[in-house]
Amino acid sequence: MVACASLALAGSPVWPADIAWNDLLVAVLSWVAVWVGLGGGFVLLVRRSWDYIQGWHVTSAYFLVGAALAVALFRAPLHSVVTAFEPFDVSWILVGLGIQLLVVWFARRNGRPPAKRIDDAPHVYWLRGDPRYAVSKTFEILFQQTMLVALVHILAQAGFSRSTIVLLAVPVFGLVHVPIARLVGRYFGAYYFVFSLIAAVLMPLLILSGPKGFVLSYLLHVGFYAGSQMLFWDWSRRERTLVTIAIVACAGGLAGLWSGVATADGAIAERATEGVLVEGATTHRATNEPMVAEGTGAESTTAKGAPPRAETTVPRTCLVSVPEGAVPRGGWPVFVLMHGYGTNKEDFDELARVVSSRGAVAIAVDAPQEIGGGRRSWGPDIHETHKYLQAQLAPLFEDPRFDFTPIHVGGFSQGGIRSLLLAAWYPDVYGGALSVSPAGGDWPDAVPEPTQPHPLRLVYGTQDNQRILESATHAETFWREWQQPFEVFTHPGGHHFPGDWVQVLGDGVTQILTQSAAK
Repeated sequence: MVACASLALAGSPVWPADIAWNDLLVAVLSWVAVWVGLGGGFVLLVRRSWDYIQGWHVTSAYFLVGAALAVALFRAPLHSVVTAFEPFDVSWILVGLGIQLLVVWFARRNGRPPAKRIDDAPHVYWLRGDPRYAVSKTFEILFQQTMLVALVHILAQAGFSRSTIVLLAVPVFGLVHVPIARLVGRYFGAYYFVFSLIAAVLMPLLILSGPKGFVLSYLLHVGFYAGSQMLFWDWSRRERTLVTIAIVACAGGLAGLWSGVATADGAIAERATEGVLVEGATTHRATNEPMVAEGTGAESTTAKGAPPRAETTVPRTCLVSVPEGAVPRGGWPVFVLMHGYGTNKEDFDELARVVSSRGAVAIAVDAPQEIGGGRRSWGPDIHETHKYLQAQLAPLFEDPRFDFTPIHVGGFSQGGIRSLLLAAWYPDVYGGALSVSPAGGDWPDAVPEPTQPHPLRLVYGTQDNQRILESATHAETFWREWQQPFEVFTHPGGHHFPGDWVQVLGDGVTQILTQSAAK
């Protein structure tokens, strides 16, 4: 608890200043309903003798369906995890199963089950060393970890810092494990309780450590049960030495995996800070080296030894996608793309290519706030966002191929609301807006004077959360009162791009460029 308090003091403010309480309450209550509902259903299965061992196949299927249900219900907070999930990651579930089966095989071959402890605590199934339990427990851990990841991301997306999430998790994890003492007895009740507090500190940190946080937290959960079985079985002196070595090796392997994933996530974060220039279908990684533009041509290099007539340094925070073909008189129009909470500019690589294919330069920009694992946030203040964007775009302003008068803006979720607010607060700087699922927002008290066209393409899902729907309605009303052209596209989904997003968003770019040109 002292370490947890120290962690909180070292982190960001304990309580976020701006919380959408209605959305948070609905999300948390839904989470509690699923957790309690699935837990109650399992109790009914146990009463019908379909427990971890006798009904291991039913239990396995039950929790597998539960994990799928959790992913479907909490797809919005799990979006960043699901999008980063790769087919290879499925193998880690099998690794977890393999670890538990290996422990069971080793224990049954070399050790002896603790008969007295089993008699005293018949509901501590891992004491028995039964391979059927290893299978069914793997799927229960999968369900539990999916739910834990969803809860942590719900709190993170509400604005809570890592340290605050840990502080909230410690009492919650502790209280959840108190009733278990009635089933497993005082001795194992205390054992579960102590390790639940340790898990309350480690799990959120692992989950928020990066795209592979789910894998790490899952393996830690598996390791607890596998290690516990080896710890409590009866061994001879020689066998106990082997067990100790095995436990240390497993702990070292997990630490090594954590280090390797952290390094990979660090590479992702570093990649997210490198400038990227995309010329047509060719990608150039620009590590703050000059991007050379000759006159009004689209070439990015000059003849060896020939002095360039214009040089543009791509900022490390930006990804730039330039259309193919001859540059139009006055330069290509510019779209600045802003990603959602918890991702980075790389998330808009494909969207940037779609924008450039419609005849505009796309500049995807990293948000200013680093929240771990290469994931970023725009923060609550739209005026600070404006200052930040101007500073990041400044090195590109002198490129003769780019027309920044005005700057068109687009984004998803947190980036989507900023695209609207930038146009509303700074109408002389920003033009059209391509907004997908805008969330929240601090709007001006009155609509500005219509000094230039500010066309809007607004896209959102009819099944999105209430905050998004309210923001979309507000945007429609604002644009109507502003007497600016706008088009609204809805899809029968939630907090994500529509299935035909390439066409929908591409048409939105064309709409904005066409209506802006009719000034």
